[in-house]
Amino acid sequence: MVVDLTQISDIKDKIDLVEYVSKHVTLQKSGQNFKANCPFHQEKTPSFYVFPDKQTWRCFGACADGGDVFNFVMKVQNFEFSAALQQLADETGVVLRARDKEQEETSSTLKSINQIASEFFSETLLSPQGKGVMEYLSNRNIDSDTIESFGLGFSLSDNKTLTNRLLDIGHKDEDLISAGICRRNDMGQLSEVFRGRLMIPIRIRNGDIAGFGARTLDNRQPKYLNSPQTPIFDKSRILYGIDKAYRTIQKDNTVVVVEGYMDAIRAHKHGYSNVVASMGTALTSYQVDQIKVMAENVIMALDSDAAGQQATIRNLDSSWKVFQNGAVAKRNSRDILRSSKNPVIKIASMPNGEDPDDVINRSTEEWDKIVEHAKPMFSFLMESLGDMHGKDDARSKTQLVESLAPIIFSVSDPIEQEEYVESLREYLEVKETTLLAALRNAREKQTSRGPRYQREVEIADNADNYISNDPLEAFCLKILLNVPNKESYMEHIKEEYFNVPENKTILSMISQNRETELAKIEAGEVLNAISYINAQNVPPMNIPDQGQALRQTINRLEDRYLKNIKSEEELMFSQEAFTDFDSQSESILKTNERIKYNQTNKLRDI
Repeated sequence: MVVDLTQISDIKDKIDLVEYVSKHVTLQKSGQNFKANCPFHQEKTPSFYVFPDKQTWRCFGACADGGDVFNFVMKVQNFEFSAALQQLADETGVVLRARDKEQEETSSTLKSINQIASEFFSETLLSPQGKGVMEYLSNRNIDSDTIESFGLGFSLSDNKTLTNRLLDIGHKDEDLISAGICRRNDMGQLSEVFRGRLMIPIRIRNGDIAGFGARTLDNRQPKYLNSPQTPIFDKSRILYGIDKAYRTIQKDNTVVVVEGYMDAIRAHKHGYSNVVASMGTALTSYQVDQIKVMAENVIMALDSDAAGQQATIRNLDSSWKVFQNGAVAKRNSRDILRSSKNPVIKIASMPNGEDPDDVINRSTEEWDKIVEHAKPMFSFLMESLGDMHGKDDARSKTQLVESLAPIIFSVSDPIEQEEYVESLREYLEVKETTLLAALRNAREKQTSRGPRYQREVEIADNADNYISNDPLEAFCLKILLNVPNKESYMEHIKEEYFNVPENKTILSMISQNRETELAKIEAGEVLNAISYINAQNVPPMNIPDQGQALRQTINRLEDRYLKNIKSEEELMFSQEAFTDFDSQSESILKTNERIKYNQTNKLRDI
């Protein structure tokens, strides 16, 4: 099933990028645009810009990345496009087409592959080849009962044994790739994704294995590797351990949310069966939907060194807003009896440099005290921000009020809101009238942008109106669809080189070896794009000429992309948006050097 691209336009029309990005970073006005410290890397001077008129964003610093709201969600949540599409569709109320019979069959096949793979990993762990991993688990005080309960395993490094087993059973190459067990290497051969790692099956509520988490046993990076996005695995939609925890959570009306797999495994080993892991620092709307229908009390137990204090506070702020604004999942008749109000959220702080795994392994009594003394999230954020910025002078107090105002105003319950105002008044030691005036000022600042920005250029109803304006992209895709060994070119074709959304979708499908699905598209703007691509007049070429033409076209697309970056830089210069040129010079020079290199190497190889 292919999503109608008009739905993408509908989603974009419902979102103000400035408001959306503001949920994750604090934006400051800069001319007609907005700037902030980039949320994707550490920096002292803001290099992250949002352009309201274009509804785009760009980092002019170390990331050198940018795009629209979909690119932002993909980057901030580490999502594939499909997951970002689903999240934004849910947030905006745009209904995507339902799963069809073919998808259900695919889902069944992938679950079967994951189950077989999990059994293989478990067998390998208990074999002589898994001796070193068993010693590692023993040293971490993980016993055989816990290993069996959570289905822990070990993936071999030989890159063939699991693949051969699955193929011998009758599964196809593409099934293994779709399941996230294998991918194709540069030679077009199957290569196993997980090699030489501790394997952790990730199950959904009914116990089916959706994917895997894999921990390195040496110094290789990344430390943890998850299954890629698949039709049945979306990290943002799963709470690790939910299959074991949901009954206790419903019974106790309380859930404890930790970050990592081992945190949850350790908790369950010691009898804390209401613990789940978010597999990340900030809860997503899908995870919150699951929590809200199970429990009214949420305790978030965060690692003390998650990613620095500022990042931790930012993630908590994001989680708070998701709880306040996220759509509640559909309830069955039993769930309807539960209260629909937002859960009470508390924060359990770990000792410096430790995580729940460390604490529980050392002392369950200490863990009990930490959970028992968890602070309400508002109090935790208030005190953390106060410790970070101070509260001894008028300026720091005003800054604290402005930071907390969005949280206070997001609460719909007036009694709860009054409690937060009173807590903040006592913390700042100011009069109530003074605090209320400061809150009003903060709110006026946040709403001074007025209604949603009107885009200067509206997307036309007819895709041809803008598709026909980009023959370069169409020419590139036409050759790419026909050239052999296209995998050798894919790593050099970046999605950001393309301007037309439908062309980005087609490129993504090619990169996933889904060209056959293009022929099945019967309507929508993607079909218009395909028709335009097919209409391109490409002269007859032999294979070497095809390769050279494709390289030249990719180079031209990159040149155009870099020049667009320069245009945005010039726009900011004209508006004096670069307040500190020295801090931006490295990124600007890097772009200039790449453009210069491209101009002097017209036939550069790929």
